[in-house]
Amino acid sequence: MDLFFSIDWTNLKEKVNGLEKSVYDSSEENQKSLRDVLKSLYLIETDLTKVKEKLNLPYLNPTINSSSVVKSFHRKREQDSLFKNERRTFNDFFRQNDYQYWLLIFLFLKNNEIHTEHFTLYQIIDLFVNRIKDQSFNWEDIEFTGSGSTRCKTNLRFAFNDLKDIGLINLYDPNHKNSWTLTFIGFFIAASLVVYPVDTDRKPLSTKITKFHQSTYYFQINKGILKRTLELSDPDYFFSLVKRLNLEDLAKDEINRGWKVFKSYHDNVTQIFESGGNEQQRAKQLATYLKDMNKQFPFNNFLKEIAQNFNVDEWIKGL
Repeated sequence: MDLFFSIDWTNLKEKVNGLEKSVYDSSEENQKSLRDVLKSLYLIETDLTKVKEKLNLPYLNPTINSSSVVKSFHRKREQDSLFKNERRTFNDFFRQNDYQYWLLIFLFLKNNEIHTEHFTLYQIIDLFVNRIKDQSFNWEDIEFTGSGSTRCKTNLRFAFNDLKDIGLINLYDPNHKNSWTLTFIGFFIAASLVVYPVDTDRKPLSTKITKFHQSTYYFQINKGILKRTLELSDPDYFFSLVKRLNLEDLAKDEINRGWKVFKSYHDNVTQIFESGGNEQQRAKQLATYLKDMNKQFPFNNFLKEIAQNFNVDEWIKGL
């Protein structure tokens, strides 16, 4: 750990400050200064890694700058140890099952942007992380896991896969027309979670998200989402939501059969998850059912009209 004392911090600070206004200067002198700074920073980061190794501390992603992460170092944990090989508990970080719920809401709120900007999956994840990080994360959320990935981003990718596998978001589209957008079922579930949160602790427009404490050692649907599919199979509940969204005149044929779609979806998906079998078998059964359902209940007109005519930002103003 000698590097802490051998670095000329004053000189390094002056050099960095002097380079800020000339970052894109391609002169040899300027490029040499940039290389010198990069070398110094590399040596510092290498030395800091050695410190963490000696103290058996976890590795955190410093690119996720979060005020709630800073606060989390002072919280009382269920286990006091900070060692990097310690098993984390439910309260320590968000899991993919938690993210399923909040991602649906986020995709609904960003529906127009995702359609027009054609974001990649990684861009959407970064947007979501930037939205919630200052109010929601503990340091365990930004910890590098054994795979070398940041835990929050890994679990968010898992959550995206879950939502895709249960038919709530569209698959990747090479033409970028519908990539990562909500399906008919996903749209109405997400909208309902904004209008009718599952409980008072789940504030849909807040940047502070909450946990569900549901085991995710194997693939499950978030309990709030599954409950909502049952509620949306009630015609009165479904059409009350349609009215709140001001969608009565949009794709009427598809809207009118919406509650029937949710009845079919809830009954079949619940049966698949309760029938036993391993994760691969459930995934195969889900894929078969969703393929048949999409043939029986096509929603192309609805999704097209939503993309063109439903302005989420304007609608939110009226809540």
